[in-house]
Amino acid sequence: MSAAQQRVRVFLDFDSTLTALEGYDELARMRGAYRAVSAVTRRAMAGKVDFIAALRDRLELIRPDAAMLAELARLYVRNMVAGAAAGVARLREQGMRPRIVSGGPREAILPCAARLGIAAADVVAVGLKLDAAGAYKGFDRRSEVLRPGGKASACGARVGPKEIGVVVGDGASDAEAKASGMLFVQYAGVVDRREVRPHADAVIRGRSLRNIDRHVLRAVARRAG
Repeated sequence: MSAAQQRVRVFLDFDSTLTALEGYDELARMRGAYRAVSAVTRRAMAGKVDFIAALRDRLELIRPDAAMLAELARLYVRNMVAGAAAGVARLREQGMRPRIVSGGPREAILPCAARLGIAAADVVAVGLKLDAAGAYKGFDRRSEVLRPGGKASACGARVGPKEIGVVVGDGASDAEAKASGMLFVQYAGVVDRREVRPHADAVIRGRSLRNIDRHVLRAVARRAG
């Protein structure tokens, strides 16, 4: 393990990265509101809508309950991207502690994270509020990904002064890592968002994440060079 690898901190997006799904779209299908919600999702992922406003609008349309979140958790696991478990293991073997940073629903993400060997403490996502009967009551506005700077801020807070932060994901919120001095590896295996391509230090074009470590280290090497 090289000194450079020991200094790398990797932050993984979840929807359309570790899983082939967009969670809020799947919840919308369950609620019968897919068309309206997916339109908001596309605008948010392209950076055309403020993330918090988009999240609020989607959740008000969906109002997900406990049963829906449990079903989404099962769908996430069944639709895990090929090579995700192997790729996360390779990162860990090389000393690059992987974390999940997502604007998705934390309760549905945790079971898939556990399958990948990522502890709950290393999952930063949006907590949803439910009442005693399991009905939707809102979302946790204190989530780190909802603070100014969003994902980039949440990731940056976990990168030490002598460490290198690398964000792996598909969307505009992942590309914002560049503004915080981190590296951005675009995963285009599920959705190829061309508008974020110019910001990428490396691009994963194939579907599999088995060799994610190679792309992370390639981005790090390019900066060093």
